[in-house]
Amino acid sequence: MILYRRKYVFFLSCALLVGVALAFHQFVHLPQRAALEEKQQQTADMERQIREAKAFFAQREDPAAYAKALAARRERNERLLPPSMETSDFLGDIEAGAALSGVRVTGVKPGKVAPEGGLFQQKIEVSTEGDYFQILDFLSRLEQGQRFVTVERLSGSARGQGVFACQIGLLIYATKGP
Repeated sequence: MILYRRKYVFFLSCALLVGVALAFHQFVHLPQRAALEEKQQQTADMERQIREAKAFFAQREDPAAYAKALAARRERNERLLPPSMETSDFLGDIEAGAALSGVRVTGVKPGKVAPEGGLFQQKIEVSTEGDYFQILDFLSRLEQGQRFVTVERLSGSARGQGVFACQIGLLIYATKGP
């Protein structure tokens, strides 16, 4: 009987020890491991951000020059997409581009300003006359000018010897409406 009690106490002790070990694993070890993995992930993210920052500054050895270039780019972007429509300025750009290209502007018809995709756009119909290469030069000057311009429509017909009459539908954009 004593031997039976010793086996019973031994198995009970072993079962209790396994139960305590499982409880420790479940309620202490696993939560600590999860917290440790989270800390390791945060550390890895911070190290990645530090590497990216170092790479960024390594590419830009002179922060003042970079800031100046960034300001110039911002200024150009604001000219390309001004806060207001400034239609009269764009019409002046059309006249200047036409004069430099040798194209004769025979008509300009600004449309209404309408919201479109978070911006405001205005259609402008331009009628021109010139030879093929003059009109291509004129379109190139508009596209590479101080303002973001989209050619929406282009049609034309031949008029006389080497003269091409062209109707151009343009869209100009602004960040704010009228």
